[in-house]
Amino acid sequence: MTMRELKGMIVPNITPFKNDAARSLDLERIDKLVDFIIDKQNADAIIAVGTTGESTSLSHDEKEVVILRTLKAVKERVPVLAATGSANTQEAIAMTQFCERSGIAGVLLVSPYYIRPNQDGLYQHFSAVAQNTKLPIILYNHPGRTGVSIQVDTLIRLAQRYENIIGIKDCPNNLALSTDVARRCRSELGRSFSFLTGEDEFIYMNICLGGDGAIAASGHLLGNEIKQMIDLFNKGQVEQARKLQFMITDLIRMLFVMPSPAPLKAALDILTEGEELGGPVRLPLVDAPEDLKQKLKIELARVKG
Repeated sequence: MTMRELKGMIVPNITPFKNDAARSLDLERIDKLVDFIIDKQNADAIIAVGTTGESTSLSHDEKEVVILRTLKAVKERVPVLAATGSANTQEAIAMTQFCERSGIAGVLLVSPYYIRPNQDGLYQHFSAVAQNTKLPIILYNHPGRTGVSIQVDTLIRLAQRYENIIGIKDCPNNLALSTDVARRCRSELGRSFSFLTGEDEFIYMNICLGGDGAIAASGHLLGNEIKQMIDLFNKGQVEQARKLQFMITDLIRMLFVMPSPAPLKAALDILTEGEELGGPVRLPLVDAPEDLKQKLKIELARVKG
């Protein structure tokens, strides 16, 4: 798989922290986590320092450390992307250019959050980054988190002007909007364009719309199930694929009953008992309570058999 054809099951990595007062970076656990995600969960690509990686709680220097450590641990087995989005356009450019110098395969660029720029502001922000890098860019539309949606006209306009804008991580929680993205990107761009869902319980719907797969936080736990679902669908075994989505949906929903990735880290600790590859979260997030951990343990046992 090349970055120009990004598809399948892509995992946005958590960032492991030590269980100390500072919640300092746990670099050795990054190495183990990377091996687990590639070797045990069969990821097609991974993403460092995204929102699942608690990027808003990492300093600029820490992000650079995590990116370089992830690259080293992966050893070119799968493409490595990094999330470089920011509400500060110059910071987004600087982090993207660091990634380009470091050998990252591509970047994930979320809309500027909180300030809610209009569509022209979004266009100019993404344009500024695209003009300052040769790296492939996946745009990330998540209005529930950022407060603003990348409208389809804006997306098409950007993708038509910048060849290095190669896809979108689609999280509008709006099937009509997702349908329009899929329909218009396929009919108007005249080139490959990765349409990936970031809503883990919508993976089946994404591939039904002609999408390319998922950037799925639940891939830490359910990578094999997600890949099997995609493979079954592509082989025409639609009903079996749908059953897999239904089978994993309750666990996926449990991963977001409190701010992510706290439940995910707790579930990963349960799944990797003895190594505990999840670990704690950083403030302002708080760790999953014991009652949720027990529910996760029961649901993991059901899904994993």
